[in-house]
Formats: sequence, C-alpha cells, structure tokens
Amino acid sequence: MTESTGGAEVLARYSWIRQVAAIGGRYSIATLGPLSVSGANFVASLALLRALPKAEFGLVAFLLVVIGFCFSLSNALIVAPYSVVANRPAFSAEEAQTFFKANLLFSLSVGVVCAGISYGIHAGGTTTTLLFGVFGCFAMLRWFARAHAYSVHAPLRVVAVDVAYAILMLSGLATTWLLHNLTLETALTVYTFAAAAAVGASGISYLKMQFIEAFAGSLRGYAYIWRDQSRWTLLGVASTEATLNAHAYLVTLIAGPAAFAPLAAAALFLKPVSMCSISLTQLERPAMARAIAEGHVDEAVLRSRHFRWAIMLVWTGTVSVAAFVFLWFPTLILPAHYDPTTVMAAAALWACIEGIQSWVVPDAALLQAADRFRMLATVTILSGVVTIVVAFLLLIAAGPVASLGGAVLGQIIVAQRFTAFKRSWRSGL
Repeated sequence: MTESTGGAEVLARYSWIRQVAAIGGRYSIATLGPLSVSGANFVASLALLRALPKAEFGLVAFLLVVIGFCFSLSNALIVAPYSVVANRPAFSAEEAQTFFKANLLFSLSVGVVCAGISYGIHAGGTTTTLLFGVFGCFAMLRWFARAHAYSVHAPLRVVAVDVAYAILMLSGLATTWLLHNLTLETALTVYTFAAAAAVGASGISYLKMQFIEAFAGSLRGYAYIWRDQSRWTLLGVASTEATLNAHAYLVTLIAGPAAFAPLAAAALFLKPVSMCSISLTQLERPAMARAIAEGHVDEAVLRSRHFRWAIMLVWTGTVSVAAFVFLWFPTLILPAHYDPTTVMAAAALWACIEGIQSWVVPDAALLQAADRFRMLATVTILSGVVTIVVAFLLLIAAGPVASLGGAVLGQIIVAQRFTAFKRSWRSGL
C-alpha cells in the first residue's frame, strides 16, 4: 500500500466526522437566533409571572398565543410559498414584489386584528390596545424578514435579527423591573420597541424591498399562489392550531385567564423546542425545495433526517433541564400562588406534545418543499376536530390541565398520517 493510498483511506474513514461537523455548524447557526429569542421570552415570561397577578399573566400568555397563531398564518399565506417559489430557477423580481406587498398588507391587517382582540377582551385601556396592535404588525414584519433571509441563504442575518430582538427586549424589561414599573402596558411597550428595532436590523436590502419596492408589486400575481399553495396551507394552519392550542382558547374562554395561567407557565419550559423547530423548518425547507426542483430527492430526504436528529436532540435537552428545575428548584421559578404539582403535570403533557410534534415536523417540511400542501391540510383537519372535542370533554370532566390530553391525541393522529403520506409520496416518484 502506498503512502498516498493510505492517506486516502484515512480521509475516507473519518469523512463522517467532517459531515457531522458541517451539519452541526449549520444547525448551530440556525438555532442560535431562535434560542436567544426563546431564552429572552423565557426570562421575560418569568418576570411577568412574578410581577403580574395570575389573571393578568394568563391574559398576556393568551395574547401571545394569538400572536403565535398569526405567525402560523404568515407561514401559510406567505412564508411557506415564498420559501418554495423563491428557490426555483425562474423566480423573478416581479414575483418577489408580489410577496413583499402581500406581507405588508398582511402585517397591517394583523395589527388591526390584534388591536381588536385586545379591545374585545378588555386587556387594559386605549394605550394597551394600540400597543398590542402595533406590536402585532411589527412582529409579522420581523417574522417575514427572518424567512426572507433564510430563503436567500443568509442565516447570519437571521441571527442578527433575533439577537437584536432578544437583547432589546431583555434590557427594556430589566429597566422597567428595576424601576418597579413592570406592568402590562410597559411590557407591551418593550415588546413593540424590540420588534420594530429587529425589523430595522434586517438590513437595507430587506427594508428597501419591504417598504419601497413592495408598492410596485401587484397582488394579481398572488392568485396562482393562493390557488396552488396558500389556501391549502391556510386550511392546514387553522386545523393545526386547533390541534395544538384548542385547550388555550377553550380554557381561557370557559374557565378564564387565571385557569390558563398554570398551563402557560408549564409551556414556558418547552418553548425552546418549538422555536428551534420553526427556525430549522425555515432553514431546511428552502434547501429541500431547491434539491427537489433539481431532481435530488435523496438529498432532500437526507436533510429531513438530519433535521429530525437535531430537533429531537433539542427536545431531549429541553425536557431534561425542565425536569431538573421542577424536581429540585420549583419554588425558584414559580410564585407561591401557583401549585407546583399542577404545573408539573401540565409540563409533562406539554413534553409529550412537543416530542410528537418534533418527530413530525421534518416530514411536514419535506412534503411542503415537495408542494404537497393539500395533502398536509387533509390530515390536520381530522386531528383538529378530534382535539377540540376531546379537549372540551376533558376540560369539563377533569379540569384545565387534563384538556391538554386532546392535543396529545391530535398529535398522535398527525404523526401517523404524515408518516404514511411521506411513504406514499416517495413510492410515487
């Protein structure tokens, strides 16, 4: 054996190390931003948990659930189609303008809706209503800015947007805390300012496209996007929201915000999983779409497999940390007026929900990249109906925490059907 041959064998033998390092580097960048936001949201929520009465904290948590639903709507109507279409060879500047114009109108609409919801549930006075509306608008603009950066394969820009948001939010809340002025209105002011500043940190090119070139776009070009993708994704989002958060709406509307507060407190500990899941989807879906468009289906499937390994690792770490905190330092996190046993039971159910969803998300991203939006929507309709019915029955029979069982059952249905659809899609290629 020659020296050169032996060197080649050594390199081949350890090539998997370079592959793992490359995957780890890609996902480290993708998770740095959402983990910073998740950490900031966690600290902010802990501060609000201690500073606000239970009913007010439950109300804030419910309002943030609404914002989360609007993120999902943005994914359905704009982000998911954009990430797929923008990675096709024939993508044009006119198509980009259409998406940016649709996003601007959507963001303004969300602001109006959020203000209306705040007014309808009497979440403070006029100032709170206006702040919630403005925050909703800037939150949607920030969300699409992240998706655009991923679609043009600039993940470091996403990190800049997320870190800017996290730092400003934490510093603002810390200031109000030290001044003994942390209220619902001051918290919303900080959230709004942080979201607006993060949009500014998205870069001159994004700001130019979003606020100048968008006006040159035509919504007529959105018609085929709605027909082929968005209407099915929107249906899927509505049913997915029912699958995941039906308990939040049922508990808040039937039992009140105070009853929802322990469930929201438990959900805090699993937040890193959902944030990383969303960010990894936005990272991998455009790459999968490009691979499929070029005929490299195996590459797209491999990316979905790497995605699953990464998100399940995040889930394992998050659940381990949450278990450690609950078992050893529950009073460090929870105020005295929260029952640790109740919150721990809710956290255990949330861990099951997030675990099943983490397993499913890579398949969903792959099928979205393959333009199978209608196929995905049909699954979540069934799971959404089952979740609503079961969650309502469990809420009436056993209380708010038990209502999470409806979401567990709904996620099991989704997991089973998505796996079957993925196999069907691959066998048909």
